[in-house]
Amino acid sequence: MKKLQPTRRFSLKVPAEERHLTEIRDFVQDAGEKLLIPNHVLANTKLAVDEACTNVVKHGYMDSSGSIEVVIAGNGREFTISIKDNGTPFDLRNVQSPDLTIYVQNRKRGGLGVFLINQLMDDVRYHHASDGNTLLMSKRLDRARTRKRKAGGPPRRSLRFQYTVQAFGAITLLVAVAFTLIDFRQVGAVTDEMLSQARSGARSLAAPSAGILAHPEPMSIEQTLLNQSIRAMLKAHPELRSVRVLDAAGRVWGSGQFEELFTRREVPKAGVIRDGDARTLYEPVLQAREGTGRTWALGWIEVSLREAAIGERVQRARVELATIALLTLLAGSLLSAVLRVGTRRSTTSPGPSTRSRPSSGRRRGISWSRSESSARCRSRRRSSRRCSRAPCPR
Repeated sequence: MKKLQPTRRFSLKVPAEERHLTEIRDFVQDAGEKLLIPNHVLANTKLAVDEACTNVVKHGYMDSSGSIEVVIAGNGREFTISIKDNGTPFDLRNVQSPDLTIYVQNRKRGGLGVFLINQLMDDVRYHHASDGNTLLMSKRLDRARTRKRKAGGPPRRSLRFQYTVQAFGAITLLVAVAFTLIDFRQVGAVTDEMLSQARSGARSLAAPSAGILAHPEPMSIEQTLLNQSIRAMLKAHPELRSVRVLDAAGRVWGSGQFEELFTRREVPKAGVIRDGDARTLYEPVLQAREGTGRTWALGWIEVSLREAAIGERVQRARVELATIALLTLLAGSLLSAVLRVGTRRSTTSPGPSTRSRPSSGRRRGISWSRSESSARCRSRRRSSRRCSRAPCPR
């Protein structure tokens, strides 16, 4: 608990004009420093006094002129500020608490003077009598401020909190929409990429397959080499379930499994066929007709791609995209926190203190005593050499 000090009182009376509001703010600053009010409390107090005096100037003396008297008194534990005027009476108790949600949504400005005064000060009272209006505000310095709210009523939220929640919600919504659109496009891009790789592998087998299908000879060296190439492809690409070389009638001439050779399958269809847990594509094996310049299909290369492999690749892409989205949200939250800390530091930065500034008279006294000592030393030096052993003060 802070030590109780003798009550000190400061007063200022100025005409109720906007050009004197700066003088009132400076008066509150000087009085607050003399009363040793903490900087962050003093900044809030200046704002409350400025709002109250601005209301008096703009509304109290709207069609007339007068004066404003500000009286500040404090004892180290608490301080009070009294604002007196003779303008139009205005009872603060008739002002309802504003709906901050409407202010946030409509970006409304102004109209929060009474609300700010009640928020920044511990106790606010208004009194009207024959001698004028008196607004009395008090602030306690020896304990934390506690706020009571109505039972069952919603908790109070500041404008900064409302703006922060709405900004974070907007960023989250934008990130979610972007994530959905990018994910939709990425799924198609990953699927097309894997099908393109499978088609490229099938085309690499077109040349050796054309020689076998043009001159079919069971268990030839060319057929053995083709089967070895197919097994190597399946080993290098685990996402492939099967690779087969078929003739125009559907007979198998190349496969990764020996028991499938020379068996018959359905005549292949054009395009990509999705069958259960696999996607199958057919790449034609073409041969040019002599003398006509046209090509005809000797057979087909059937490549079956596992659906689970496509899902795994898509899932990895989604994890990477979700990580980027999460880092974006965290970066936004961190930036908001840094800005709040910077604003708080700039608000609570230490101001000038009267205790650390020596008075001008004291400085002049020190300068005069040093000059006098130097003159005396020079005088003694003329009469005696002894003084030269010690340095003269400067």
